This record gives sequence, structure tokens and C-alpha cells, in this order.
Amino acid sequence: MVPGMSSSSGNSGSAPSPSFLARRWRLLLAVGVAALLIPLCVLGIAAAVAWTQLPELTKLTDYQPKEPLRIYTSDGELIGEFGTERRRFVPLIDIPKPLIDALLAMEDSDYWTHPGIDISGMARAAWRNLWRSSGPRHGASTITQQLARDTFLSKEQLWSRKFIEILLALKIERSLSKHQILEIYMNQIFMGNRAYGFAAAAERYFGKELGALNDAERTMLVALPKDPVRVNPVSNLPRAKKRQELVIDRLVTVGQLTPEQGEVAKAEPISIRRVKRMSSMADHVAELVRAEVVGRYGESAYQRGLAVTTTLLAAEQRAAQAGLRRALFDLERRQAYRGAEAQFKLPEADDPRLDRAVDQAFDRHPDLGELRAALVLKATPQGLTLLLTDGNELKLDGEALRPLQSRLRPGSEGQVQRGSVLRVLNSALEGKPARWVLSQAPRRR
Repeated sequence: MVPGMSSSSGNSGSAPSPSFLARRWRLLLAVGVAALLIPLCVLGIAAAVAWTQLPELTKLTDYQPKEPLRIYTSDGELIGEFGTERRRFVPLIDIPKPLIDALLAMEDSDYWTHPGIDISGMARAAWRNLWRSSGPRHGASTITQQLARDTFLSKEQLWSRKFIEILLALKIERSLSKHQILEIYMNQIFMGNRAYGFAAAAERYFGKELGALNDAERTMLVALPKDPVRVNPVSNLPRAKKRQELVIDRLVTVGQLTPEQGEVAKAEPISIRRVKRMSSMADHVAELVRAEVVGRYGESAYQRGLAVTTTLLAAEQRAAQAGLRRALFDLERRQAYRGAEAQFKLPEADDPRLDRAVDQAFDRHPDLGELRAALVLKATPQGLTLLLTDGNELKLDGEALRPLQSRLRPGSEGQVQRGSVLRVLNSALEGKPARWVLSQAPRRR
């Protein structure tokens, strides 16, 4: 020991006392609790303020689906439909259970038990968002949240929008039953191509009612709510098929389909059917009724699902129209061929705008009974590829092209080309061998 130095100096490097460590841990714990409680308090205050500013739920509690104005003959045949949205409201009890089960398996497997939000799913999504990106790319939205977003909000990927969506979902669950929420969702959700709800989508894409869908068609519909614009069998069939396969794999996993049924559904070709247009046998009557109804009820007539029954009898009206058409066709057959009835600019085959352009062309030039409207998809001097209003394609060549042979050459006057509207007639209607021949609509004199 060095003289003059106290022996206690050797303890200067010893460990802190237990009381010091306890104070340090209490301090760290207090800081941690404060760091947790302060954001929770701020979040709670923000939620309380936002809750008072949430929109009223009358759109849902007093749900009035936007259904078009429909006009019928006295024996129930549809002769006119006017509206901006395609929708067929179907009560939940009439929607096939396999479709409901498939939707919930894919979109919200805990639908019947959660309070409107999936807390564990949101936590996983939030972690992925923070780890992989600066914005909420993963939403973990329940059926209720999707309904809240589509009814009251936008689809902007913002944290503030997501916060309001969560509050709205909780409010909706307090105001409506699970059955009511699911019924509104399945009739309200946008499914692409102006179709809203699963019944309208089944009619739009497959020309079927919900109960007639097979596994492939049902899973294709279930694939649509995720992204009805890009994952769409009309505008992008390959991408839609990939999404459909994910749905099928999920249904196999949860036991709704057997592996064998899943493979059959994947292999089933998806046949998209163009919407069958109604008979034009009484367009003039339909227009008179439309004008009268809109005059009485205003523009809301196009959204209220009004159904008007006229005094017309379909069979009698059809017979009168047929007699008039035959006389006019006989007259037109003696006239020189005038060429295309109209010309439209059609996008290319892989352009998602093509379907809308085709619809517009046929809306302006519908079938005139047996005199069918035909849109030219491809035109060469050797032949024409035509699209009919029911979605079927036909080819004309050889002798059938004689009336417009001079108009098929590039640069010719009145050239028939892609986007031209022609008229065709099945010669079997005149007692001749069945084949499609060129014709033309009677000319107003």
C-alpha cells in the first residue's frame, strides 16, 4: 500500500449500488410508458374529434341502390333501359352460398366475428408498410372497411384516409347487422365495365344469373373487387386469370374446393359474353315513356329502379314491326349500296378502352330486328371480320363482298375499314340457304 493513501480508494471502480440501478430502471420504465401513452392519448383525442365529424350513414341505413329505369310490355318483355350504372339488386338470402363463402374466404375470413376491423391483419400490414415503403400499400381492409371506403371516401393511399376508414367501419358495424352490411356490399361494390354488384357483373361478363355460374366464373367474379379496372377479364384476361388462380388456391386451402375441382376451374376457358341488347321493336314507345317519367320525377328517375309497364303486347308489336321491315327491305334491295352506315375510331385489341368504344358504337346503331348491326374489326380486299351485337364474330368473303368491293381498297371513296358500321341479314329469313349477306338500313326520304 502506498503510504498516505486510504484503503477505501480501491473501491472507486466498483459496480453501482442496487438502489442506483433501481432508480435507473424506474426512469427507463417511466420514459417507455410515457412514449407509449402519449401517442395513444393523441390518437384517442384525434379519434374522438374525427368521430364527431364522420358522415351520417343514411346512404347505408336507408340504402337505395341506383338501378336504371326499365320499361316493359304488358306481358313482361323489356323494351327500354335507361341509367348510368348497371345494377341488379339481389337480397342476400337469394345469393348462392358458395359465392358468399368464396368472397369471404378471399376478402375477409373473420367477417362474422370481427368488430369491423381486423386488428392483427392491420398490424401485419402496418409493419410491411413501414418496412417496405413510405405509404400504406397494404391495407388489410375488411368487407366493412371496403364498403366504407367505396361509399364515403376515395382510394388515395394516405394514412389519414385509412384512419377515417377505420372509424367509419366501426360506426357502420354499430348501425347495421352483419347480414345488412354484406348484402349492401355484394350489390354495391364496383366490378368494372359499369357493373355494380355481383349480379350485374355475372350478367355483364357471362350473360348468366348468379345461380348459373360454374366454379371458374364464380372465382373470376370474386377476383374482381381487389382491382376491377386492371384485374378485369375484358381489358386484361391474362392478369385476371392470375388473380383467379389465387382465389382458386385459397378456396382449395380452406376446403371450399377439392384439389381436383380447383384444377378443373383453372383449366376452364373464360368466355366473356357481350351484353345482350334488348329488342328494338318499340324504341319509339320506350322513348315516349322515358320522356314522360323524367318529366315527372326529374333526373333521379335514372337511379330509382322505376319499372314502367306499357299496354303493348310483345307478339303483336313484333308482328307489326316484322311486316314493316319486310316491306322496307324489299324496297332497299332495289337501291344502290350506300356503304358504311357510320365510322368509329376503335382502339387496338389489347387496349382496355376497346370494350367501351364497341358499346358506344352499338348503342348508337342497334339491331333493327333481323337487320343486324355489324362492326368491322378487320377489312382487307379479300374479306371482312365483323362483330355482332351479341359478341359473335363472323367473316364475309367472296361473293358476299360484291356490293362493297370497290370500297375495300385503301384510299377509295367511302372506304370500309376498321370501325365501320355495316348491316347484315341472314338469308335464311327469306327462305334461302342460310348465310350472312350485306344489307343496309332503309333510308329516310
